[in-house]
Amino acid sequence: MNTKKICVVGVGEWGKNHVATLSDLGALAGIVESDTEILNRYPKIYPDIKYFSDIRDAIAINTFDGFTVATPAETHYDIAKCIIEAGKPVLVEKPLTLSIQEAEKLVALSKANEVALLVGHVLLFHPAIRKIKEIISG
Repeated sequence: MNTKKICVVGVGEWGKNHVATLSDLGALAGIVESDTEILNRYPKIYPDIKYFSDIRDAIAINTFDGFTVATPAETHYDIAKCIIEAGKPVLVEKPLTLSIQEAEKLVALSKANEVALLVGHVLLFHPAIRKIKEIISG
């Protein structure tokens, strides 16, 4: 049984997959979603987790072992920065940020705070992508 408690930030199109997977793993402990209409759908399905409309509130309770971020790309930098500064590991869906400079700042910040910063690249391991790479490589 998993003892890690993960909070999902953003439960729209892709974030709902994070929620389902983490629930299956027994690691889903919280959801942050700024759209209250979307957020209000989840307590019926997952009654035993914590819910927030603001990332700062989720961080403030300091009960999560890590976070995943699946929000619109333009929000990734600010949300990830907030999480990293709180000393928590974070997986951010691609793109990590919208600029190389912001990405480099997050990498430096994660190193300074000694926390993991990961980027979701699901298709990297997809059989079709592997086959294309094999064909290109010869």
